[in-house]
Amino acid sequence: MNDGRDYDLTVQFIDLKGNKKWVRTKSRAVKNREGEVIRIIGSVRDVTEEVEREAQLRRNVEKFEKLVHSFDDIVFTLDSEGRHTALYGAWSDEIDTDFLIGKDAIEIFGEERGRVHLDAVKQVLQTRRPLSYEWSVEKDQEAKTYYHTRLNLLEHGGRTDILGVSRNITSEVNFRQEINRTHERLELALEAMKAGTWDWDLRTDELIINDWWAKMLGYDLKELEFHIDTWKNLMHPTDLKSTVRLINELRDDESPYFETRIRMQHKKGHWVWINDRGKIVERDEMGNPIRLSGTHIDISERVKAEKALQLSEKKYRNLFERSSDPSLVFFGNTIVDCNRAAIKFLGYEKKHDLVGKTPVDISPEKQPDGTLSEVRQQEILNKTEQNESQRFEWVHKKKDGTPVHVEVVITMLPEQSGREQMYVVWRDISDRKIAEQKVIESLREKEALLSEIHHRVKNNLAVISGLLQLQIYSAKDDAVADILNSSINRIKSMALIHEQLYQSENFSDISLKENILKQTESIFDVFDDEYSTDIDLQLDLDDVSIGINQAMPVGLLVNEILINSLKHAFKGRENGKVYINLKQIDERVILNISDNGVGFDSENRDPSSLGHTLIDTFISQLEADVELSTIDGTSYNISFKVNDQNGSVVSRNV
Repeated sequence: MNDGRDYDLTVQFIDLKGNKKWVRTKSRAVKNREGEVIRIIGSVRDVTEEVEREAQLRRNVEKFEKLVHSFDDIVFTLDSEGRHTALYGAWSDEIDTDFLIGKDAIEIFGEERGRVHLDAVKQVLQTRRPLSYEWSVEKDQEAKTYYHTRLNLLEHGGRTDILGVSRNITSEVNFRQEINRTHERLELALEAMKAGTWDWDLRTDELIINDWWAKMLGYDLKELEFHIDTWKNLMHPTDLKSTVRLINELRDDESPYFETRIRMQHKKGHWVWINDRGKIVERDEMGNPIRLSGTHIDISERVKAEKALQLSEKKYRNLFERSSDPSLVFFGNTIVDCNRAAIKFLGYEKKHDLVGKTPVDISPEKQPDGTLSEVRQQEILNKTEQNESQRFEWVHKKKDGTPVHVEVVITMLPEQSGREQMYVVWRDISDRKIAEQKVIESLREKEALLSEIHHRVKNNLAVISGLLQLQIYSAKDDAVADILNSSINRIKSMALIHEQLYQSENFSDISLKENILKQTESIFDVFDDEYSTDIDLQLDLDDVSIGINQAMPVGLLVNEILINSLKHAFKGRENGKVYINLKQIDERVILNISDNGVGFDSENRDPSSLGHTLIDTFISQLEADVELSTIDGTSYNISFKVNDQNGSVVSRNV
């Protein structure tokens, strides 16, 4: 003051009563022309209330700042130009406040994203009403953060600002989007199922339905009233009573849901079969149901198919029951069903007498082949699991123990449950088995008779051969004796065939290998005694079997060629070789008989020779192809086709 400076001070003091007071004192110096202070003018005013109000205001501001800083939301203020003037909230510590203050949204976010915020600010200033909007920030291609912002006018001291609150709603948006996706998937599923949906408010009887609910009844959604009476009026009266009863049970907590089949009337008048399913989805605070939801699915085609199936099952049940063949159904090895023919066939009276039994229970201990019925049954079951059907013969026993032969046909019946049943049909073959036995006995008798005939033929041929042998002893002419010897050899060849037939169990197959071995042994025994030439016999014989019609000429053919070779091929020689080869290729038999003797002129051979004539005759009987070679010996290469022709031994070509 002495220096002439003005002052304005607010100071605190304590009055006489001890109360704290605040006063504001102001002074101004009055100076002369020389600038000297000549007087001081001042004032003192009690400002205790003003100071206390300002202190309270500061305390309130501090509380406000602490409060808004505790928010998870972002609280900010904007001026009338949309520039940020303050930022509060928990995130304010994480954000560069200096960067935001004084800038508008375009400067912060760019033109495209910032324009949304500035337009919102303008709308609040123009309408002078609060405004809420949502926006998002993409941190990267996968992460997106969503916010909800609300702007309010903030008017004070003649100026207008805007107070904004932004809240992170990312979780809410994601949840909402997931709900939308779930709803969309549900709608697509319902669309694919062609399912109608309904939602019944029990308090108002409002019934919310979708397009398919109406469409399956031939209506457009706009044609129907959203009231429970719509549902009741379209339902068949009989079905309405049963459905109401089910809903009442549901409301009384007697069932968690209801499901039933109902008929609802189509717009064109016919009835549509509906599968109606629903449950309680909302209750009041007392636990009483207030809302039911459910679905309608058109099952008309399914009901039609079920009725057709029932009709088909009834028809086949009638066929099963009325079939004259005993028919049974097995599960595993147990009878679960049978028809009247099966009951009558085994001598029982009622179906339950058979149901529950196994094949072993109604069979003798052993089957005709000696196998235990129980063992054979398991073998058949194992085969049936690998094949769709089986056919075999079996012996069952009737109620009185009488055995009965049946032909069994098993067909597998797959079940929806994955378990398989067997449909079994029996055919009584007792008469057939008796006839078969008679045929078998008759065949045995005929076989015995044929065997005896061949035995007697062989013996008669032996007698003839013996008579010829006696004739040789009395013959004085060597030529006659030679002819008789040839005849004896031919008779022995035929007798050998009959001997094989007599000893064989099968008259249709005669072993050529065995026949040739026995013939060569017999012929060589004779010639070893009569000739001094050392003959080496080399055999290469396969197991070839032919019928009697071909065995006889083949045996005689081997006899003629072999005797000719031994008699004529080695004259004047000390040794020689004879080869016999027998093969079968497919259906043709290849027989080769050759020697390394002197050979002969095949073009100038004696046409009156009985041996050559017989060879040609036997080849003709066999309808064989023959290659004759007389160079470096004699070789017959004979080929003929095997046939199973029955009848006379004499060929039609003779």
